[in-house]
Amino acid sequence: MKKIKILIGLLIIASDLHSQESSYNNEIHKCLNEMFIHDNPPLIVDWTRKAGSTCIWLMLFEQYGLLQEALQYSSVPGYVKQVYSKSHKATIDKFFNKNYCKVKCVRNPYYRIVSSYLQSCKAYTFKNSFESFLISFKKQDWKNIAIHNIHAINRHTQEQYKETDQFMDYIVKIEETDFSEINKKTGLNLSLCKYHLNHHNSYLQNYDTCVATLKFKDIEKRPYPPCYAFYNKKTLYLIEELFHEDIINYGYTLPDDIKFFMEKTTAKD
Repeated sequence: MKKIKILIGLLIIASDLHSQESSYNNEIHKCLNEMFIHDNPPLIVDWTRKAGSTCIWLMLFEQYGLLQEALQYSSVPGYVKQVYSKSHKATIDKFFNKNYCKVKCVRNPYYRIVSSYLQSCKAYTFKNSFESFLISFKKQDWKNIAIHNIHAINRHTQEQYKETDQFMDYIVKIEETDFSEINKKTGLNLSLCKYHLNHHNSYLQNYDTCVATLKFKDIEKRPYPPCYAFYNKKTLYLIEELFHEDIINYGYTLPDDIKFFMEKTTAKD
């Protein structure tokens, strides 16, 4: 009887381990679905929405001789989804193949979330303030927003950090646009310098009013207020809570322009 109990215990442990492994593999599969992959030279690049993704794809297509084909399509994201990704799939075998150079491109979360907010207002009918946007995102309480728009908002605001990051050879901060080590390894000439990373939005300069609690209708006339103007104590707290993994794992700190703006506006209060 004692041996049977031990055997049952071992079977339960084995079953739990198998379940955990399956769950882990499913998570990796999910991450692989949207990665860029090319076999010659072997390269895998992970990217995130609102983190320079269109510029990253343009850069990659240029290097692999596909830029003109991509530009002839109705949109670059459309070409990626409808054409390129259907014939170029990152598999687990290739992902763990040492011949492939694996790169993750990330963007400063303090700036990225402002871009995500503006996208959600322009394209997905969210019309409240930036502060309200962060609260809704935290609670997943999207009043008067259609379900398909909620999914789109969540895709554009989700954290950049993923399980697969631990296996990446390089993490590239797009603000620094440094691909030199990757270029040495692959023989490519990757560079984001010619691409305008804020191509979707234009921002005002020398702005001194906090817009964190203003509704989108009050700021929707372009150019938009600069990213730092969307910050007050509450939005800063929410962002550092919601995007803690990105901030810690990618080594980001509060940008100087946001820090200076908050010191200035706080002193006025």
